[in-house]
Amino acid sequence: MEVLRSSLIADLIANENRPQLTIYQKVHRRYPQIKADRIEFKNLLTQAEVLLEQAGQDPEPFLAPLRNFETDESFWQHQLDGLALFVTVGWVKMFKLPYSVESGCVLADKFFLKPFLPFASDLTRYQILTVSQDIVALYQGGQFHIEELALASEVPSNLIEALGAELTEPYLVTGSHSGRAGQAIHHGHGGRREEKE
Repeated sequence: MEVLRSSLIADLIANENRPQLTIYQKVHRRYPQIKADRIEFKNLLTQAEVLLEQAGQDPEPFLAPLRNFETDESFWQHQLDGLALFVTVGWVKMFKLPYSVESGCVLADKFFLKPFLPFASDLTRYQILTVSQDIVALYQGGQFHIEELALASEVPSNLIEALGAELTEPYLVTGSHSGRAGQAIHHGHGGRREEKE
């Protein structure tokens, strides 16, 4: 699966291999529709095969890299709402789309990009760091989705890992700061319970 980046559209347009096969598919996130999605994918590959044969092309160099996905259970269980595939001989780019698209195949001199443009324009990225006593998590989001990122193993996952279990001992300081005799000011730091809170 490809990562979204600013040069993506330029890369797709600059590809000079001919012809170029574009496949879009509306997919689902949950079972039982996932089973139907696999069948539709197989049917789309059959449509692509017909288009390639009609154009005088050998379909296998285009479709062989895609055939593994027909039976890949894990691939179908982790979909969003759409799928975009850009294929030429020896070159495949696949994207999970966070919005639904109309299923179909297009064989032309250039990739069919119109349904893909909303996804490719989603270049605004942001990160959210959540920190609490029990958990630390980092999320990355864009216009269409947000997902949790894996943190490096050296990043503490909670307050105890970050600061340790040892807490400061309570203390009390008494002094006269106003200059008036007999009026003491007390300040200090409480015990373990206050520090935990």
